[in-house]
Amino acid sequence: MESALSRRQLSDVVRLAKVLGDPSRGAVIFYRQGLSCTQCHSAGDGGNLLGPDLSELRDRATYAHVIESLLEPSKVVQEGYRSEKLLLDSGRVLIGMVRHQAKDQLVMIVPGEEKALTVQLEEIEERVPSNSMMPGGLINQLSNESEFYDLVSFLVELGSGGPEVAARLKPDAA
Repeated sequence: MESALSRRQLSDVVRLAKVLGDPSRGAVIFYRQGLSCTQCHSAGDGGNLLGPDLSELRDRATYAHVIESLLEPSKVVQEGYRSEKLLLDSGRVLIGMVRHQAKDQLVMIVPGEEKALTVQLEEIEERVPSNSMMPGGLINQLSNESEFYDLVSFLVELGSGGPEVAARLKPDAA
């Protein structure tokens, strides 16, 4: 599905999402366990996250921005959520987000680790920017394009409406 949507004109996909998308159905998709959106993103309910709180998109809560972010997660990464790849002198490679750096160490959030990791700067052999922590192809887990348009519609409404809209649209845990 991702490749088919990526081949279309963005304006066409935006138009279809505006017409066919339903934010309430999109909320159900967003909170669906298998899609894993909530493992990294919050919808106004806080948490220590690998991705931004999507209820705070504000001026970025446009159909075009949301669609591009879903189809090409690494194209534009919000400040504070850029990931880095570290090669340590032990040979270990870490990919995550640097949350804090002092003169002799840094603190990195690494997916799959329960706690933030502290790395001594002298242990780092190489340090390079990495792609978005959000992997490409996630939307291929959706059943059809209708679900994609619903998810986009939810994210736009969530991002422009803030936590109040998030609370209103959040599905009951059933």
